[in-house]
Amino acid sequence: MQKKKKNQIPFLIRTHLWIQVLVAMVSGIGIGLLLSPSGVALVSDAMAYGLAQWIALPGHLFLAVIQMVVIPLVLSSIIIGITSSGDSDFLKKVGLRITPYFVMTTTIAVLLGISLAMLIEPGNFIDSNLVQAMVGDTPATVTAAAVEHTDIGLPQHIVQLIPSNLFKSLIDKDMLAIVIYAIFIGVAMLALDKRQSK
Repeated sequence: MQKKKKNQIPFLIRTHLWIQVLVAMVSGIGIGLLLSPSGVALVSDAMAYGLAQWIALPGHLFLAVIQMVVIPLVLSSIIIGITSSGDSDFLKKVGLRITPYFVMTTTIAVLLGISLAMLIEPGNFIDSNLVQAMVGDTPATVTAAAVEHTDIGLPQHIVQLIPSNLFKSLIDKDMLAIVIYAIFIGVAMLALDKRQSK
């Protein structure tokens, strides 16, 4: 019985992703503490910095691959989801039911975020001198341009939801514009004949 239990532990690690994540987190914290100059400091500062870059390389590659796949995945899943219904009437019924749900959940999420921000006031815990030292002196022209850009009305915000240039949205990673573009493509394909849409 004991041998079976011992053999089950590696099997659990291989088959359960959450165990792998926990093991990786604990291992990362342990290695970081051993190599960090403010921790155990087993190596010099320069060597710790060089090792940290190589240790972080697989994680950065993994995140880059995820970012590479996200936009095509979102586009294809939305388009296929809309066109798989095969009926514009069904799409209207589903849209009329889902839209209030999304609006309600988004409103609740925004209200929760605003309430927590007002309650915790996270900006009070940030040293303004440290932020200024990191950011540096911001030119007045940039600040004025940013203020002019944000000082637009609700109609302009609604117009800006529709992507005028898909490639610009892809470069800027504007996911909302990409989602709206995918919805337009899906609805247009649904309006076409099945043979043409295929």
